[in-house]
Parts: sequence; C-alpha cells; structure tokens
Amino acid sequence: MTGTRHDEHEHKAQRLRGLMDAQELDTVLLRSPGGAAWWSCGGATHIVATPEVGVATLVVTRDGDALRTTVVTAVIEAPRLRAEELAGIEAQWQVLPWATPVESVLPTGPRVGTDVPLAGCRDVGAELARLRWSLLPPEVDRVRALGGEAASALTQACSTLAPSDTEWHAAAVADAALRERGIDPVVLLVAGGDRLPVHRHPLPTGGPLGGLAMLVACGRRAGLIVSLTRFVGTPSAEGADAFERILRVDAAVNAATRPGRQVREVFADLQAAYVAQGFADDEWTRHHQGGPAGYAPRDFLGDPTRTEVVEPSQLFAWNPSAPGVKSEDTVLATDSGPEVVTVDPAWPSREVDGLLRPLPRPYG
Repeated sequence: MTGTRHDEHEHKAQRLRGLMDAQELDTVLLRSPGGAAWWSCGGATHIVATPEVGVATLVVTRDGDALRTTVVTAVIEAPRLRAEELAGIEAQWQVLPWATPVESVLPTGPRVGTDVPLAGCRDVGAELARLRWSLLPPEVDRVRALGGEAASALTQACSTLAPSDTEWHAAAVADAALRERGIDPVVLLVAGGDRLPVHRHPLPTGGPLGGLAMLVACGRRAGLIVSLTRFVGTPSAEGADAFERILRVDAAVNAATRPGRQVREVFADLQAAYVAQGFADDEWTRHHQGGPAGYAPRDFLGDPTRTEVVEPSQLFAWNPSAPGVKSEDTVLATDSGPEVVTVDPAWPSREVDGLLRPLPRPYG
C-alpha cells in the first residue's frame, strides 16, 4: 500500500468490515481515544490525558459496501475537532449542546458494537483492539518518528540533570522536552537513588536524584504510544552487575518476540532468562513485565496464560526489572527480529546478545 491517508483508511475499513461481517454488526461505536485515533489515522479525542471515553464518538455504519462515519460530539469540541484532529476523514457531524450526554443519542441494539461498554450495545472492544495490532506502513513510519523523538527528548532532559536536582525537576524537564516535540507524556515516572531499589512505579517526589536515577516515559502522538526507561548517573559495582544481567533478560525477551509465536511462549522465554541470569525464579512476579503496545501503553500485560499470537509489525514494550534496575524500550516485531524504535544515537549504548541496549548515562 502507498503512504496516503486515504489508502491507510481504506485498509482499515477492510479490517473493520471483516469484523462487522464476522460479528453480524451494522454499526460500530468508537468511543475510546485509541479507537478514534486508529480510525481517523491519528486524530486525538481526549482532553483529560487518559480517559476511557473521548470527547467524541465515531459512529461507523454500513452504507451498502461502504462504511460511513458520523462524529457525535458537543458544541465545545466540534470546531476544533473538525478543523484539526478529525479534518482528514470524511464524516458527517452531529453536534450536541454541551449539557446533552453523547450517550443519549448514540444508536443501540443487538447489531451495534462498541469498543467501550454501553448499555444496549455489544461490547466488542477486544475484537476491535485486535484490528490495531499489526501496524500499517504509514503507522510504522509514524511510530519510528515518535520513538526516535521520544528517546531524543529523554537524552535532552537527562543531559541537564545533576545529583542534587529533585525528582520533580527531572520530571519537569522530561515533560518539557517531550512536549516540545509534540509528544504527550501519558506516564512519567522518576526515582532517585534512595527510592530506586524500593519502588518500581515511582511517581516523582521532592527527593534528590542522588548518584543514580531512573526516568520512565510513555509518550503519545497521533494516537500511538511508545514506552522507554533511561538511567542517569553511575551505578555501584553491584548495581552495574545487576544492570548487565537485566539487559540480557531484556534482549532475550525481545529476541523471542517473533511473529507467529504465542505471547505465553515469549513469556516462558522471559521467565527462563531471569533464571539464566541469576535472578530468583519468581522475580517476574514482583512487577508486570509489559506486553503488546500501540494505541495504548499496553494492550494487555503478558503472562504465562496469554495465547494471543504475535503479529507482523506489532509493537511490544517489555520491561523486565529487579531491585534498582530495569530495561525498557518499544520494539516492532518483524520476521527478521525486533526493531527498537525508541533509539537516540546520542545515548550511550552497546550491543547485548545482538540487540542494541541503552546503558546508564553519567551526569553532565
């Protein structure tokens, strides 16, 4: 396929028509920001950073062999959405007074599916999310650009930091660097040296960064989300050893993420890698390990029970961790091996078991 928005949308329409045929649906409601961004090829329908339901619902209805889209939204949102976020799709518009709930005018019935539960409709959210997993070439182009710029943003932020800076300050400069690139940080975590060995989901505090700090970001642009973790400072000898071993776990799980394999098979390789690198055999139970990504930070979390099959050009963000160490980037699953999209050549890195991995970056 070519790289035009029209061609991208037509390919997505084929996928959606196939789902509607299989589920015997006449209408689909795309209420989530992820669903709306996918169908509109990048439009944003969120105001709050991570709502379950956006400020517009895209009602997609059969019209013979074609699919027609109606945007249902409030008068507050309609002018901006029409001129900016949803300008690239052909749609009719139903604009409501701001006090009228959108849900009150949406179609319902047994042949109406929805990606977010709504009374009177069939919940097909899992099936709709699956349509998004295998990225189309224009989406791959967008996520490569997003990943490179998100990595560059953290490089820029970390290059300004000092051990005496607070975690709040680190979060602020990372937030600014991401936003300067048009990237919305939907998750931003920071842990300084005192909190790093203890907390694996560390919201930033006023404490100092100290000798070694961790920054974690999930950045969104045009609906797509990438995740990455970076360390700044100098680890102790013990910490450097643990970091080396977690990088090898990370390289192993990413190398195992190949199209055609079940997620539980990949996860079994992850579990084995923890043990092979000298970690406790239950280390994986102490923090989620990540999983498939794309139009959400994670579409679901990988675990030993997931039978879903890795698809070509599907995004994954695994994040193996142990006390004080973690490794996380976003990769594209391909038949030739994982392609890391969150890469900045300016960040210090080296090849680990065939995969280029980021190292802790000294201050300054």
